[in-house]
Amino acid sequence: MGEELKIKCELNAINQENGIELIYRGTRQILTPSDVLDLYPSKVPITSIRRAITQLTKKGILIQSNMTKESEWGRPEHYWIHKDYEHLTF
Repeated sequence: MGEELKIKCELNAINQENGIELIYRGTRQILTPSDVLDLYPSKVPITSIRRAITQLTKKGILIQSNMTKESEWGRPEHYWIHKDYEHLTF
């Protein structure tokens, strides 16, 4: 049962990454993790959104900007954009 649960968790993470990539690709805009959370179709923790964005950045799918905005928690949040649209904003 432990191995089955591990596989299920890994599949959920992959599906979440795919969903977040589609949000970035579909909007063609720079977005912060909080922006993505607002657009994400199901309720997930912000930490899951950030994890997926980090993985997509490591894979070269998303590109982090130097620009930030203040999050609802009072801390700066970076913007990211899909690699296909980098030329539109940077």
